Order: sequence, then C-alpha cells, then structure tokens
Amino acid sequence: MSRFPHLAAQAEQRRRLQEIETHPADNSVVRDAFLGIGIRLGIVLGLAYGIQTVIPWLAG
Repeated sequence: MSRFPHLAAQAEQRRRLQEIETHPADNSVVRDAFLGIGIRLGIVLGLAYGIQTVIPWLAG
C-alpha cells in the first residue's frame, strides 16, 4: 500500500484517462452507419413526397 494514497489515486486517475484516450469508443462506426441510413432514407422519402406532389400538379 502506498504511503501517499492521494498521489496513488491521482496516478490511477491519470492512467485511466490515458487508457480512455488511447482506446476511443467503437460507437462511432455504428453512429456513422445509422447516419448514412438516415440520410438515404430522408432523400428517398423526400423524393417520393415530391413526386406525389408534382404528379397531380402536372396532370391538372
């Protein structure tokens, strides 16, 4: 056991912070995938709505 527990706690905290920084979370891959799907879905739905809106306007 350390004779200076506060210094040991600070060192442990620094080690944990460095470990977190060197190993970023892998959720960025999942986030990017969902973002890509969301953008594509938005484009498709926007085009579908636009086409549905324009067809009666052209026909009428």
